[in-house]
Amino acid sequence: MAGEPTGLPDSGTCLRWPETFAAQEARGSRRNRNPAKQLRSDSQRLLPGTILTRIYDDVEHRVLVRGSNDFEYQGQRFKSLSAIAGHITGSHWSGPVFFGHKSPASKKVMA
Repeated sequence: MAGEPTGLPDSGTCLRWPETFAAQEARGSRRNRNPAKQLRSDSQRLLPGTILTRIYDDVEHRVLVRGSNDFEYQGQRFKSLSAIAGHITGSHWSGPVFFGHKSPASKKVMA
């Protein structure tokens, strides 16, 4: 019957939802709903061809960024900066912190 509710959203709502879904997919994650956090993440990405340098134990270490999760150090390929930092130091390190790409997390002091 005309004018009776069908239980379905109007056609405008149906058309808007797929556009929103597509926009979220284009950003890479539907779970990340914080645009400011997404911008920080995008700005922290390393571009292919970037060379990261760190002096450790009086030796200069250079890493070539080849792509997302693809790094080269001394002719060897690594999937993360943390793996390279561990290779260099012999202990676990946050790769982005080791190469100065990210500040170390400050420890919270309980009063």
